[in-house]
Amino acid sequence: MKVILIINRQRNIVPQFIATLIIVYTSFVCMTAVLAGDNELEQIAGSMVFIKGGCFSMGNTFDGGDKDEKPVHKVCVDNYYLGKYEVTNRQFAVFLNDVNKRNVNRELWFTINEKEHCYISGDIGDYRITPGYEDHPVACVSWHGATEFVEWVSKETGDNYRLPTEAEWEYAARSGGGQEKWSGTSHESKIGEYAWYTDNSGDKTHPVGKKKPNAFGLYDMSGNIWEWVQDWHEDSYYKKSPVNNPGGPLKSTNRVVRGGCCDNHPKVLRAANRVGYTPVGRGFDIGFRLARTP
Repeated sequence: MKVILIINRQRNIVPQFIATLIIVYTSFVCMTAVLAGDNELEQIAGSMVFIKGGCFSMGNTFDGGDKDEKPVHKVCVDNYYLGKYEVTNRQFAVFLNDVNKRNVNRELWFTINEKEHCYISGDIGDYRITPGYEDHPVACVSWHGATEFVEWVSKETGDNYRLPTEAEWEYAARSGGGQEKWSGTSHESKIGEYAWYTDNSGDKTHPVGKKKPNAFGLYDMSGNIWEWVQDWHEDSYYKKSPVNNPGGPLKSTNRVVRGGCCDNHPKVLRAANRVGYTPVGRGFDIGFRLARTP
């Protein structure tokens, strides 16, 4: 009888031990995820660049360009902060895994399990990044996905994050509205020092911050990935744009993307170039960077 009791007790100990290991492991994974999320949020906050507001001539001030870049017009923007880097896959994956705790349709925000271009795959609570692409700019994000990320960062940090306006984006790309055809330079021979584009990228994105920054300390404003901004797109908007802090038309069909991407030619990477894209679109070459109101 004593032998049987001892055996039974030992049998009970094993599943209890396994259950304890599972609890400890789960707690460790959850804590690791929390710490990873906190770390990414700290990196986002620490990489915001203060942009002193000012006035500039917005639009194409060089030869050529498209009709929606004209007329050149005076614009003034207030002080703001802008992300030094584009939002990365690592940061966006933390967001996806956190909001997976809620009942939301993430596929409206991001193309999931398209590993050739989008680099984040998985399922609820376990989104993972293709190894080696952690610090590439996130792509395949809709405008709605970008704004959901903005709301998440704002809620987690208590700061007022947002997408930049089109005027803020161009002002910053041109280092304060200077005569820069591309962000950082007006010399086509030097584009490769500042941008990933079709001549040097292999038509693929690269980790953020590997090229030279412009005079404001901002990386990849030209090339690597297109960037969503806040505004609706309208070809004729520049004819009626207000001078102070324009925010785009009240309504249109498409939102604006800026900056060009890794498989574009120099003409597309121009700081004045503006393109309209459906806000539900999750293009393989579209991401975003954050702005913040002081």
